[in-house]
Amino acid sequence: MEKDNKLLNKKKENLSFYIKKRKDIIEIKLKNELLVFDYKRNKIYSLNKYAISIWNLFNDRKISFEKIIHKLKKKMKERDIIDFINKLKKIKLIEIMYK
Repeated sequence: MEKDNKLLNKKKENLSFYIKKRKDIIEIKLKNELLVFDYKRNKIYSLNKYAISIWNLFNDRKISFEKIIHKLKKKMKERDIIDFINKLKKIKLIEIMYK
């Protein structure tokens, strides 16, 4: 259970997992942002362009954390990616599957 509470940290050995969006999330695309509606919890989240870059990698498939970092390392700092994924996990918008 400790892995779930502290999903990502600076130690690379804890990063062996896949990430997937919850299937029951509704997305509404606007001009400069994406609204993510969690109707089970009656919450709406607004994603900016950087968050959208990460969120879109989760589309209808599981993706490894290593692949996310590889695809975004030129645009974003690894720490920012980790922080965002931790937030998504905390608010339960993504599912984590350990290898």
